[in-house]
Amino acid sequence: MTGRDGYASVDEAFADARKAFYANRGIWDAIATAGPAISFAATQDDVDSYLAVSEAFLASLI
Repeated sequence: MTGRDGYASVDEAFADARKAFYANRGIWDAIATAGPAISFAATQDDVDSYLAVSEAFLASLI
């Protein structure tokens, strides 16, 4: 897979919806198409919050 292939596979509407969903719940996802990322400075509460918002986003798609 090339970078071009990867870019072509991005569903921009989905990535934008996910980014907005997260931002409205206090999580800033700087690169919406890059997937989950977390800093070394994150606490366990930060990780738990990210996972809870991720679960809520996925549940909202059903």
